[in-house]
Amino acid sequence: MSDGGPGDWRAAARRAADLPPAAPRATLWLDGQAIGSIEPALAARLVDGGLPLAAGDDGLGWRIAGPADASLAIVAHWLHEQGLSARWRDERLAVASANGSVLAVVERAVVRVLGITTRAVHLVGFTPDGRVWVQQRAFDKAVDPGRWDTLMGGQVSAGESVEQTLERETQI
Repeated sequence: MSDGGPGDWRAAARRAADLPPAAPRATLWLDGQAIGSIEPALAARLVDGGLPLAAGDDGLGWRIAGPADASLAIVAHWLHEQGLSARWRDERLAVASANGSVLAVVERAVVRVLGITTRAVHLVGFTPDGRVWVQQRAFDKAVDPGRWDTLMGGQVSAGESVEQTLERETQI
């Protein structure tokens, strides 16, 4: 039974973070590099729809076929048209290999459905006595509405530095 103490929300957040995906996922490859993961049923729908996706070499996952940026754009538009993406933002994010080298760019709206790792900045504020300032996320946010969060956060857009993102995200 919970006593409602300050550690309860952290324990709940840790449990939620440790949950496995709702459906099994397979590795998504680009130019021989793992860039994300995709639900196999969705991958089959993409292939059936004639989109630039193919079974991975040796049957390992799925690979983006064709020119990287153009192929990812085609997939992103299809996912959006099918109602399978987040809100379209016309914001391109870098698609990077495990070592951080940028392989392509993709619309932000599809990074979650394609399991693509993104980069972000967060601004944390401290009081002089060491306490942390937080703010409550808007209740209409698509992700984690109403949850406590850092003072500011945002995705690093393709071609943008962490410093540029921080400056953009903190403008009033």
